Amino acid sequence: MVLTGDEAHHLARVRRIEVGQTIELFDGLSEDAVLAEIQEISSKRVVALATSPPRPGRHPAVNLTLAVAFPKGERLDWLVEKAVEIGVSTLQPILAGRSVVDPRPAKLDRLRRHVIEASKQCGRNRLMAIQDPVRWLDWIPVCGDSLRLLAHPGGIRQGQWPNWPPESHLTLAVGPEGGFTDAEVEAARLARWIPIDIAPTILRIETAALVGSALIINHAQSET
Repeated sequence: MVLTGDEAHHLARVRRIEVGQTIELFDGLSEDAVLAEIQEISSKRVVALATSPPRPGRHPAVNLTLAVAFPKGERLDWLVEKAVEIGVSTLQPILAGRSVVDPRPAKLDRLRRHVIEASKQCGRNRLMAIQDPVRWLDWIPVCGDSLRLLAHPGGIRQGQWPNWPPESHLTLAVGPEGGFTDAEVEAARLARWIPIDIAPTILRIETAALVGSALIINHAQSET
């Protein structure tokens, strides 16, 4: 196995790994990881030899897409990091009527690098995908997941949420500060989105996104 670029630099210059040491490697596409021994190392190139068969990682009971209107600044970085830790499969930025952040390609690239670092820290082997932004009203009818959940005050309370089988694909949508407009909520209802209530209080974007995601994943795991 040969590592180059940022990963080689990180091992050589940041972690200061030496020949003979063992590291864990994952490709970000599957749940498996392997142990590997360093054979050669420089700031531009690291050669490692696998010393174990693939080791399966843990993953949530469902495949969850979090569709969210991005908050500003460090709140967004925190949202991405914690979504990785919780086990969100895909982060889908949405542009709603009250959105204040329209993420550009450079910001998305930075966030994707942040996903890699967060995955290393929490021991997650399959990377959370971050998609390009979509306009909410254009996207709600074409979202492919079979179960579409809309975080909205007055929606179905947690004890009455529908059950979903293991390995289900679900989407949770969380609106911007001030929430979705009445027209946006009605359009979602017509597209068969299910409004759910995730807290007795009004939560900020990143709090609602993470609380909702954690509750949904836990609800799915409690059904297994």
